[in-house]
Amino acid sequence: MHSAPPKAAPELVLLAGLSEARRRLDEALQGVIAQKQLLRYASKRLYEESVNLRNSINGVRKAEPRSEDLLRFLAPRERQVLKLIAQGFSTKEIAGQLGISFKTAVCYRTRLLRKVKVHESASLVRLAIQAGLLSA
Repeated sequence: MHSAPPKAAPELVLLAGLSEARRRLDEALQGVIAQKQLLRYASKRLYEESVNLRNSINGVRKAEPRSEDLLRFLAPRERQVLKLIAQGFSTKEIAGQLGISFKTAVCYRTRLLRKVKVHESASLVRLAIQAGLLSA
């Protein structure tokens, strides 16, 4: 006759189920984070395209978004880094001020340059001043 396969202890079954649930939750959270980043990028691009379309309809030459508008698309930490750059802090000093690694500070600086479409720190300083991040 057929004998029934041995049953796993209920505790083991419960632990295995929790592991699987935790793995699925982690995957879902990673997906949400990726979607949030994509949405932030897409909303910036959509805004830029709408400004350019409106200007082309009105016969205005292509205009870059204002500095205040660009700042809306920066994460809070990126705004902090921008303000410190504008205050004259070096990347190493920024890392120390914010309690992050030097490499992370370099990544923030690089991301800022890319997001606001400039190539040097002086342009970041100009942007911060125009946006009112610095008090005179």
